[in-house]
Amino acid sequence: MKLMMLLLGMLFFYSGCHHSESTITQIDRPNILLIFTDDQGYGDVGIHGNHDLDTPSLDALARESVRLDNFRSQSVCSPGRATLLTGRHFLKTGVWGAGFGRQYLNLDENTIADIFQSAGYNTSMLGKWHLGKGGPYLPQARGFDDTWRLHQNHDHLDPVLDHNGTTLQVQGWTADYLTNRVIDQLKEKPYQSHFIYLAYPLIHEPFEAPDSLVQKYRARDFSASLSTLYAMTEQLDQNVGRLMHTLDETGLKKNTIVLFIGDNGLIGNPTNMPHLTKEELDRRNPRGFRGLKGSLFEGGLRVPAFVSWPEKFPPRIVSENTDLTDILPTLLDVCGISLPDGNHPVDGISLLPLLKGTADTLRRRYLYYANHEAGWPAGKNERFFFNDRDQLKFELTDLAVLYGDYKYVSIWNGSMKGLYNLATDPSETTGLNDSVPEILNQMQQQLQAWWSGDVIEKSDSYKMPTFFVGYPGEDINTVYAHAPRATYGNVQNKRSYTFNWRNNGDGQDHLLEVVEGGRYKIMADCKVTNAAGKLEIVIGDQRLTAPIKEGNELELGEIDLPMGPAVLQIRLVEVPTNDQLILDEFTAIKFQRLPE
Repeated sequence: MKLMMLLLGMLFFYSGCHHSESTITQIDRPNILLIFTDDQGYGDVGIHGNHDLDTPSLDALARESVRLDNFRSQSVCSPGRATLLTGRHFLKTGVWGAGFGRQYLNLDENTIADIFQSAGYNTSMLGKWHLGKGGPYLPQARGFDDTWRLHQNHDHLDPVLDHNGTTLQVQGWTADYLTNRVIDQLKEKPYQSHFIYLAYPLIHEPFEAPDSLVQKYRARDFSASLSTLYAMTEQLDQNVGRLMHTLDETGLKKNTIVLFIGDNGLIGNPTNMPHLTKEELDRRNPRGFRGLKGSLFEGGLRVPAFVSWPEKFPPRIVSENTDLTDILPTLLDVCGISLPDGNHPVDGISLLPLLKGTADTLRRRYLYYANHEAGWPAGKNERFFFNDRDQLKFELTDLAVLYGDYKYVSIWNGSMKGLYNLATDPSETTGLNDSVPEILNQMQQQLQAWWSGDVIEKSDSYKMPTFFVGYPGEDINTVYAHAPRATYGNVQNKRSYTFNWRNNGDGQDHLLEVVEGGRYKIMADCKVTNAAGKLEIVIGDQRLTAPIKEGNELELGEIDLPMGPAVLQIRLVEVPTNDQLILDEFTAIKFQRLPE
């Protein structure tokens, strides 16, 4: 019922989001342009010492910004996005990975868009969402008035977009199109207070870019892979330049805060082109940080972070430790907006003194990092199976903690536990476990206490999502197979489907919330390898069984569902005794509401 009440509240009015009157009047409140890039590491910009790259617009933005030079994100996509939008460590928000059903943001989390929307801002989201699919998980239900969401997170050319619930096929480069939409918004509503979250898919793989830019870098004797990546980065730079030109042209620049931030450390190797060599990766890493995206070393966490507000934030370089949790409380502080009553406690602090130049340091604090590895005892890799969360083990979970100059990194399975002094060893090459045992012990205890008390003991962490049936505005409600509550038998999980359905009892369960009771037609999207046996669906006391037939969609029949919570059970039954692959790619169960 908690989910039901939450859903109803979201459908009519986000009642939890009241705001106090700002000390800044409506006409004086700054616009917020929050640019979030994908897989762009610290060294993927010219001003950070990468002399291979031409990024004149980003370099110019950095020079007129407060550069948060010791800024860290999380190490993979969805965790960084959840942290940015809530001001909370992602493990507290229901997000605990970048796929496999681990990327759904809990519905009781207020997003930064919820709060700015409640404060009277026009809120918009463009690009990569990656915090849940369908119904109340989509950005239009998370505080955004206007959304241009990519159907496929990393389509760089001719993408399919969802505009406020309507599907659009777009021609051309994704980054150009998204930039055009932001420019249109700024020009059409120059007197509206805007909060714009622009989440470019650049520079995530696949490596694709305009040929003219690729050939420019090929002419410099770079490989096809590195040339394409550099071309993608320059394409990003060109679009940021267009945005900054629009702010100048419209006179909005002086009253617009521009934030440019990466979502995680530098991307490693593409799947669509030859891998980058070690020398090429080193060229992109002039500071010599250890690790890539997904790593808890600095190469996986350190990202560009520029904050510009002309005449308000004096340009300078700040070396204080800062991270993604700080963005939400900082922007609320700048705009004089309060957290809503009942908001979950945020983990970040306001960086306004650093931005205004009235302070060079902030209070010393612990900062925590994790990636997409959650550890159960030996046996099954958690990415492919889902076990009971009570079996999670601290010592098998990839975690890191930062305090001042010291950083402690604990990699799963006990393979690496190291303490480093980043002031003297920014490349994290020399462990200090034996040199300063008292600090090592302090950091270990602090990290375990945080994980055990602030994360694992909370029921909202390490959970799989609930899917909504009968959700308003959706003709067909989809339960995505990649997010099961549990799997059984041979079934394994991949990023966007389950596979290896072979024997009787193979299957998976999902959590449901039926918003509108009634009769539903049920279909299964799957790749049938052998048309043998039957697929059985059980929801409460309702049961459907249908023969498995050749094709990519199975019609399972019709079922009556009452309103309320339920568990969807999906099983193979009546299959041959021999071990043969029956279903290879199981993508979704779809519910279509039938007229009364």
